[in-house]
This record gives sequence, C-alpha cells and structure tokens, in this order.
Amino acid sequence: IGRNMHKSVTFDRVKDWWGNDERYFQHRFNPDRIEIKVLRDQNIAWQHFLRGELDTFPLVMPNWWHDKSKTAEFEKGYIERLWFYNQTPQPPMGLYLNTADPLLSNLDVRLGIQHALALDKMIATLLRGDYQRLNTYGSGQGDFTNTDLKARPFDPALAREFFAKAGFTKTGPDGILRNDKDQPLSLSITYTTAEHAQRLTLLREEAKKAGLNLELNLMDASAGFKSMLEKKHQSAWMAWSGGRYPAYWEHFHRVNANKPQTNNIMNIDDDRISALVEQYDKAFDFGKKADLSRQIQQRLYELASFVPAYQVPYTRAGAWRWVRLPKVPATPQSDLLYWPLDGSNSGYSFGGLLWIDEAAKAQTRAAIKGGQTFPPVTITDTTYQQK
Repeated sequence: IGRNMHKSVTFDRVKDWWGNDERYFQHRFNPDRIEIKVLRDQNIAWQHFLRGELDTFPLVMPNWWHDKSKTAEFEKGYIERLWFYNQTPQPPMGLYLNTADPLLSNLDVRLGIQHALALDKMIATLLRGDYQRLNTYGSGQGDFTNTDLKARPFDPALAREFFAKAGFTKTGPDGILRNDKDQPLSLSITYTTAEHAQRLTLLREEAKKAGLNLELNLMDASAGFKSMLEKKHQSAWMAWSGGRYPAYWEHFHRVNANKPQTNNIMNIDDDRISALVEQYDKAFDFGKKADLSRQIQQRLYELASFVPAYQVPYTRAGAWRWVRLPKVPATPQSDLLYWPLDGSNSGYSFGGLLWIDEAAKAQTRAAIKGGQTFPPVTITDTTYQQK
C-alpha cells in the first residue's frame, strides 16, 4: 500500500495458484494485478471512473443507470453498460419497527403502518419500475422462502381502521391522527443512505393520507448503525446482507431482544418465533429446516414488525470497453459482474469472469486522443431471469 495507506490496496496474482488448471476456476479471477481504491464519496468516484482511472462502476441505482450514464463516455462507446438478471438471495430491505417502543408495541399500530407506506408507488415512480416489491424477509432462497406471503398493499382507509383500534381516532389540523391524550401519530425513521432521502420523502407525503406523520432522521452510516444496535431507534430503514440460507437467531430470538449490540433491532420478544428459531438451528434435515424457515417467516408476518420494501433480482454496471466478459457474462449466483476476487465461501459475491483486453485498451486510448468513436453498447442479459 505504501504512500497510499488507507487509500488503496493492490493484489498480485499467484503465478502457481493451485486452481489454475481446475475446470471451474480456469481463467477466472485472472487479472495479474488488482488495485482497489477507497473513494468515500460516490460522486468523486464517478469522476475517476469517467476519466478511466477506475475500470468499472456499479449502476444498480436507477438514477445512475438512467440519468448519470448519459455522458459522452457512454455515448461514444468508450464505456459499456450491462444489465444482468441473477438468482441470488435478496437482502431483506425494508422498515424495521422497534417493538419495544411504546407506540410500536401495539400490533394494530404496526399493522396500520404496513398499509400506510406507498412502496409500490415509490418503486413505480422514483425507482422507474426497475425494482420489485419484496414480499417477505428471506426472499430468493428457494424452499426456505415462504412464497405464500404477499406484502400488505398501500391502503390508507385500512390503515386508519387499524390506527383507530389503537386509539388514534381524532384528526389534528395538520391531518395527522391523534389519540385521546392529544398525542400525534408520528414515526421516526432512522436511515443512513443519503440517496434514499427522496424515496422516504415520497413515503412521508403519501403516509399523510393515512393520518401518519413520518420524521426522517438521516445519520452517518457508522453512527446510524450503532444507534440501531443500541436500540435507540424507533424504526430503521435498512437491509441486512443476505446469505445462501437465512439466519434467524441473531435477528429474531428473544435472548437478543432489549440488549445493546445485538442484531435483533426489532426487539422481537416472542415465544413462538423463538421456539421455531431454536428448532431451525438444531435441524439438520434440509426439508425440515426449510419448513421451519417458512413458519418463521409466517410468524414474522403476523407480528408485522418488518415492512418489506423492494428487491433487486439483477445487477447492473458500467465498464470501459477493454474489460471483457463471456457471452453469458456471469453465473446465476453472481451478484457482482466485475468483482475480481472469489467470495463464494461466504455464500454470495461469487467472483467474476472478466479479463482485460490489452489490445482494446490501447485502441480505446488511441480513439479518445484521435476523436474516434464506437457504437454505444447496452446489453441486457436475461439468461437466468426468473419469471
């Protein structure tokens, strides 16, 4: 790392690596030198990418794919775009309700919130319809996913019925429901990704139709996550990383509720789900384990402490035209196209199939200097798209 301490790390390929001649490893993870640069601001990283100082850039977020990539570098064919549908486990992205909070300890309030969030509208408008509604915690994990569960739809009238059962029957001058103590129905949402502000703002405006006020609390990533682990949040807009099979004990078991520094950020303290989690952890038969997983997801649905938001069953990226991929650019389990290291032992982030075409690199550099252009390239690969 040298002078660039904490700014970059470089990996050199092991020449006599044991996997060089293995059938499924051959020609994979094969750049002779990999330099990973740490750029904390995504917009600054983008400028480095457009200058060719970074070879690839993720474009999953809709505004980056649809808007930010409308630059000369893409239009002149120097940088190419690829949209690849995969079959990877989906991170449970959504709103996590802290059930230890006095307001959220009431099931009717939680059920009302489920119907007060216009997530489908957010997906259709701000997310350009690119993302899909997530139906349950633990999606995309085969038999371990309870496919009978469907996310509760935005329904302000039904939300108001649930809020009324919880005692919020009056409407204040601002249109927000109040209870007999004149307390407004208000929910604070802690989030750590600034790009999500517009999404949450849309949810806030639509939630007013259900008489619910949303207070948006943007925090620095480390401070926000610390707040969640210490259970200082009322609700959290976030996602956990996913694995090949769901893990439940850390998130749902009662021993991790109402304690700081645990991942049970919903503070779930429920006899039934804890018992199911214990059975799940002890089961070795995959059929039994999958059945228990579906039961756990059913119980979580009944508790209404998690509001599923959206899933992204694909990955998208831009790359300078000298970074090559095969005709079918990745595997079904690849959640990144251009990640040159093998992360398969973790159950996700499988290494890429890329190689560097030095001739194309020299050709592209010369074309830029000489004012030559190439046809713009956008590829959508549906080989592994799930219907």
